[in-house]
Amino acid sequence: MLVYAALPLYKNYADRYRMFMSMCDHGARVRMLLLHGEHPRLESPPPGFEQLSIREGTSFFTRRADLRKLIVPAPKAERTVVHDTGLLQMGQVLRHRGPFAPTHRTVRNVLALYSPTISFLLQGHWLRAEGRAVNLSELKYYLRKHVPHVLAELLFCHLADGVTGNTQEIVDDLGHYYGVPRPRTRFIPAEVDTRFFTPGPVRRGPLNLPPEPKLVLFVGNYQRRKGVDILLRAFDQASLQLPDARLILLGGFADTGRNWVQPLVDSLACAPRVEFRPAVDQETLRDYYRSVDLLVCSSRHEGSPRVIKEAMACGTPVVSTRIPGALAIDPHARAIEFVPVDRPEEMARAIQGLLTVPSRHQARSQAGLQLTRETLSPLAIARRYLDFYDDIFRFEGPS
Repeated sequence: MLVYAALPLYKNYADRYRMFMSMCDHGARVRMLLLHGEHPRLESPPPGFEQLSIREGTSFFTRRADLRKLIVPAPKAERTVVHDTGLLQMGQVLRHRGPFAPTHRTVRNVLALYSPTISFLLQGHWLRAEGRAVNLSELKYYLRKHVPHVLAELLFCHLADGVTGNTQEIVDDLGHYYGVPRPRTRFIPAEVDTRFFTPGPVRRGPLNLPPEPKLVLFVGNYQRRKGVDILLRAFDQASLQLPDARLILLGGFADTGRNWVQPLVDSLACAPRVEFRPAVDQETLRDYYRSVDLLVCSSRHEGSPRVIKEAMACGTPVVSTRIPGALAIDPHARAIEFVPVDRPEEMARAIQGLLTVPSRHQARSQAGLQLTRETLSPLAIARRYLDFYDDIFRFEGPS
């Protein structure tokens, strides 16, 4: 099988890049295309792996000529899968141009979707925050970001032979809102690079972190859907029993503005022990995971939270809200300590329990390491995609 895979750029998709590369370990040939930026230098790429490049500065509307030169079907009867992310562009170039139209029986298009999508907008998770009204800049930010996404998904998912979602919620939405037949869809969680994210030395000094206190970490944008307000209230309650604990938040406010959350921070007794820090590179983020005692995901809505998997792969226990994206990672709750959404008192109890009971902390840490290595590694997720590719060759064409 020949697989063409496209990613926007390497920097933000290193784990996914490694997953596609791992398909070669299962016997596939992979031709990897980055739409922006350069490929990483590989000392020893696996047999059958090839890096493809296009001209700088192209867009969805202008890169078609480049794709026509690069995307060609496998010879003879070998099957070809074209795997696009977000928007279907490579597959349509190959399937629907004249000379290759007869090859449709040996060519399939796969489209990968990531949450939040249409249910995110309709259910209003992006509007919620107790006592904090949504301002115009936040409203414009979400509508500008997500409405075009939904419209594009509605079109392109019907041009694909198969569509994957990184949560079961996305797969359900494909049928409920978009009318895509269930056999053409598949839930496949996002992978984590378990060769990069591993347990390692604590480096609090270089990170300018206090050496003694218990440290709780949050990673992500400070948006309403991330539940930062819930985390702050929970930490305020937990710190009554853990007066030396500190909360470190890594991320940024994007276009949603700081003013929605800053008044809440100022009103809490724990404010002197809360620190907002800017986003960091992957190497530094790994050091944070290794150096803190706990990661908290307080989101009201997520796709497949990457930070949860990265932290677990580093041996860091996780407290998370019981959202579909997190439940898909650990459906039996063996590694993640789950709490209901919008319940700061229960989140506070979970934080206290993991920070004060060493055996509970150790058990969650070990379960997270086992889970990521066995079921979420690039090699494991690559096998699930290849199985889906095999299945969609039973269909004649898009629905």
